[in-house]
Amino acid sequence: MARLRRMPPHRYSFFLALAIFCFGVCAPVFASSSGDANDLPAELTKVGVTERIGEHLPFDAVVRDTKGETAFLGDYFKNGRPKILVFAYYTCPMLCGLVLDGAAKAISEVPGLGQDYDVLTMSINPLDTVKNASDFEVKYNVAAGASPIDATPAWQFFVGDQGSEQKIADAAGFGYKLQDNGEYAHASLIMLVSGDGKITRYLYGIEYRPFDLKLALAEAKLGKGVSSVERVLLFCYNYDPDARGYVLFAVKLMRVGGLLTIIILAGLLFWLARTSKGRKA
Repeated sequence: MARLRRMPPHRYSFFLALAIFCFGVCAPVFASSSGDANDLPAELTKVGVTERIGEHLPFDAVVRDTKGETAFLGDYFKNGRPKILVFAYYTCPMLCGLVLDGAAKAISEVPGLGQDYDVLTMSINPLDTVKNASDFEVKYNVAAGASPIDATPAWQFFVGDQGSEQKIADAAGFGYKLQDNGEYAHASLIMLVSGDGKITRYLYGIEYRPFDLKLALAEAKLGKGVSSVERVLLFCYNYDPDARGYVLFAVKLMRVGGLLTIIILAGLLFWLARTSKGRKA
């Protein structure tokens, strides 16, 4: 009987490198981001928010755009694209500007604005005017890298109509309260909404990692044009409420790694058997 010769050391190195490479398919190398999200006190970020993931926004709510024209909220979802939804008010002295600035920064680093997804900002102040909304629309479309003069800007700003701002906020679980000083107390966050108006994710803070926003948008469009890379990332990363972002899910990674290891070992055994058979011949 012919003996199997010991595999040369360089072949062991090759298979070891291959195993390490395959095990790292879902590793954080995909997760390029611009830094950690700003951590805010829990009493600031969580107060007044009741997450309503899986519930739909009221498409029959009437909003007024920056041209002063009214339409149903549902009209802005007819293109089927997922939305980033931001609640703010345009006379806010500080917090709303920080949220919008943070959103604009992240959005500018996530391709596809106006083609793959849109952004909607709804004022919670019934005294905000169309002029207020228009000024913000120009500013933040520029900041996000979109054209502010398109017929339908990629980032649209609205004011309420006959209390519709409260109706939309209630449906989204976004609580706010008018204070004695005339300002509104509210949480700092953005929301992700699917193309059919279903709330899919809440991202808290005043800064948002582009990687988190990419995954949240991928979740919002699940079943509609999700790429293979996005599917892999969504399999390997789960949203962690404590971390307020997407984190690598170790159990799934271990399963993937175990499966790949079995495949590699099976391939190695097959190669050894073929080599042995060739020598016998």
